Amino acid sequence: MINLEKLIDNKPFIIAEVSANHKQDLKIAKKLIDLASEAGANAVKFQTFRPDSLTLKSNTEDFVLGDESNWSGYSLYELYEQAATPYEWHEELFNYAKSKNLIPFTSVFSITDLEFLESIDCEIYKIASYEANDIQLIEEVSKIGKPVIMSVGGCTEIEVVESINILKKNLIDNFVVLNCLSAYPAPLDEFSVGRTKRLINEFNVKTGLSDHSNNHYAALATLTLGGLVFEKHIMVDEGDSLDKDFSATKDEFSDYIRTINSLFTSLNENLFEPKKSETPNVILKRSIFTTKEIKKGETFTLENTRSVRPATGLHPHRYKELLGSKSKTDLNKNSPISEEDF
Repeated sequence: MINLEKLIDNKPFIIAEVSANHKQDLKIAKKLIDLASEAGANAVKFQTFRPDSLTLKSNTEDFVLGDESNWSGYSLYELYEQAATPYEWHEELFNYAKSKNLIPFTSVFSITDLEFLESIDCEIYKIASYEANDIQLIEEVSKIGKPVIMSVGGCTEIEVVESINILKKNLIDNFVVLNCLSAYPAPLDEFSVGRTKRLINEFNVKTGLSDHSNNHYAALATLTLGGLVFEKHIMVDEGDSLDKDFSATKDEFSDYIRTINSLFTSLNENLFEPKKSETPNVILKRSIFTTKEIKKGETFTLENTRSVRPATGLHPHRYKELLGSKSKTDLNKNSPISEEDF
């Protein structure tokens, strides 16, 4: 059984979310797996449901999405019909992902979905934000004992506490809780990245970000606060896809992963020493030069020397040692002073 702590291993763990961006085309679904692998993701996630897993088949006002929704005009049932990943694809997609060295897993939305996923031995389960208040579902999923990743976008304090308590009871610590803003795309000023610190310090759980934004900023802030698990929607292109407004292309996703990993490396380096990229510019530091012609035997003073750029002369921390000493050689004006000169 997968242990999330060992899997994450104190480094960023990046999940590519396929969601509805396969457009119900198996070839596109496999292209998205290829994209995730080539971009450098650690895992690829699907969503496993049939419309009946999520809602009722109705066109009454309660079940039709309004003008403010990204999917305005759809009934919930119609939307989920178009977004669903067919059951019969799962085993093939999981095997294909494994062949690309990705860990495949999925969001589960009902007990029926869970039973199906157990039949194909899904190794990790995701609880989506809108299911994080479904105590019965969380109980049944976590009782199986496999690791769970749960997002908490749109959740109240009480819902977060209740759901985490169930996960702790059944899984001890083999789960992750992702901060999330369930807006599509998600505006930076509402991310409440400070929740990351609370999840780590107050709730004592592993955390990260389910990221529906169109940039890296919230992810990078989350990383600096200790979050290590990141989930991002991906798409093959910017064509007509249900989730295109908050999904990353291959280049965008590659840059997302590269930026997170680069910052992580930087966060773990604390020695003060010039870096490789600084090498051409270290010459611009200061050192000690002559400001006048100095004859052999002449005394070094503040009047005939100065600490200036570039750094080809004596280090400035030797200045006190230099002053008052005698020059061992003739020195031209504007010359670097060396160890051998005094």
